Amino acid sequence: TKRKSSYGGGDDPYEKVITIFHSSGSTSFPKLVPLTNRYFLVLEQRDKAGDVVLATAPLFHIFGMSVSINTIFYPGSVYVFPIVSGSVPLINKILHSLNQSKSNVFYTLPAIIEQIYKNHPEEIKTLLKLSSIKYAGAALSPQIGKKLIQSGVNVQSMYSSTETGVIMDTSKNSSSPNIPWNAINLVVPETKELIIEKRSPYLSNIKGNTENGGYRTGDFFLETSKDTIRLNQFVKQVVVVGFNRPFNCLFIELDYENIKLTPFLDVTKSIFDSVHQANNDCPSHSRIFDEMIYILPLEGKTIAHTLKNNVQYSLKSAIGDSFSLTDDDEASFFAIGLDSLSATKLRAILQKQFPVINLPHDIIFEYNTFQSLTHYLIKELSKNSSPQGQNAEDSYEAKLQALKNEVNSYIQKYSATDNFPPVDNSDKINGIVNEKNGETVLITGVTGSLGSFILYSFEQRHLDSSLLSKEHIIILPSDLGDSKFGQTEKIYSKLVQEVTQIYHVAWRLDFNNKIQVFERDSIAGTVHLLMLAREAYTHHQNVHFNFTSSISTTVRSKTNVKEDELPHDISSAMINGYALSKFITEN
Repeated sequence: TKRKSSYGGGDDPYEKVITIFHSSGSTSFPKLVPLTNRYFLVLEQRDKAGDVVLATAPLFHIFGMSVSINTIFYPGSVYVFPIVSGSVPLINKILHSLNQSKSNVFYTLPAIIEQIYKNHPEEIKTLLKLSSIKYAGAALSPQIGKKLIQSGVNVQSMYSSTETGVIMDTSKNSSSPNIPWNAINLVVPETKELIIEKRSPYLSNIKGNTENGGYRTGDFFLETSKDTIRLNQFVKQVVVVGFNRPFNCLFIELDYENIKLTPFLDVTKSIFDSVHQANNDCPSHSRIFDEMIYILPLEGKTIAHTLKNNVQYSLKSAIGDSFSLTDDDEASFFAIGLDSLSATKLRAILQKQFPVINLPHDIIFEYNTFQSLTHYLIKELSKNSSPQGQNAEDSYEAKLQALKNEVNSYIQKYSATDNFPPVDNSDKINGIVNEKNGETVLITGVTGSLGSFILYSFEQRHLDSSLLSKEHIIILPSDLGDSKFGQTEKIYSKLVQEVTQIYHVAWRLDFNNKIQVFERDSIAGTVHLLMLAREAYTHHQNVHFNFTSSISTTVRSKTNVKEDELPHDISSAMINGYALSKFITEN
């Protein structure tokens, strides 16, 4: 008999689940998404025989996986992995990979396109050799996208999620005149929220969140006006005046950068053609006659506009109140309440304040204290002008060495013998464990993913699940950053006297922040648990401490990882606060 999938589909091979992806990007809620043969078979053909495809998205993400599988479906196309140093995707390595592989299709993220444009303008010629650049995951800067299109680079946008696959994309040559370069076709143009119907072949085997089993993406769309005239490459700004007038009058401000190499007659012809096309799309009483078009002189007046380049608005939105910050220069922004949305807002404020610096998108995560951020800004402002991108490798090596020094300082700090004073064994009863009450197990992080799986495994491993009944469990909300875990002296003393097993599972799940953010609750929290185990040793002959580490501490290792103590070298660990905090704690 054929085995039926626990995710549905029965015996239908089309509906057989072949892989399960982890996803949290669309909903910010971690979940497993089962994907079937159908999901991948309906992938639209985006590549063709002879294509050499380079993709920067990792294979463990649906973006990278779908691109690689799409390449397999169409023989003659080649999938290329970029040259990457460890887990840091250096732009110069990606550009080198494009040139060496002679790729003609480039799948990537908007941030990488923006970095190439800002920091490696001389490499636009490399992008011009590509038949297309396809991006997903976020929006590309409208200004940069427009400039690239005007330079002849074919940039195309894709809209997708793990649950639905690619359901919208740029369905035209993005260099077509008078059509936005980043336009995408909606499945149902009238809808404001995108909802995928249950019968859609693109939908994964997930439980729907609508009454009829469909999937609400939570993404809202607004159909914009065609802006035919304003999208002309020679037009910088345009305004129509016609209220209480017999005719509409059109004022046009030229884009000097785009017209300086073009004969003026060609410029005016292009603009008039755009006006004629706009007339075809508007009511007859709103048409603009050629005689009513006025092009402002280049050295004359300009059309005032707001930050959003929309002349209908005269006020820019307030950026909001100042952040409630502390006087401690070493305090992490995130430890005092900043979140990722606030970090984006803070970066925008800094970018406006320091326009001469191209601030990285992750600057608040990279420099998350007053002191480190201040030092970074001072250093960038005091730099002498030099070719951009020239010292990318040197900068990476310098950062790596600084990280090594930082990691070693944390290891030395928390390995100090002062943290673990000698224990007093005088109260131990002849070195014999009092087994009257059996084992008492302390588990941290039971509300997290791994902690809940540990409890769930009782039934899987045929253990006595009655041990998880209410009379055997005490739930203690805790603060691991506090030496007594935020408990009263009475409760802490009870833990010291009764705990025989400690399973330390809790850890901050954050792949953006630096080590400092993990210090109090995670690194110091582990030390506090070790101190508890040491004190408990005065009451029990055997106290076991179990620490849950992470594959991220060894993922960059070029050889098999031995069942042995880790070396004091971070070359095998991922370069982020999560991995390095685990690495520090192991050591």
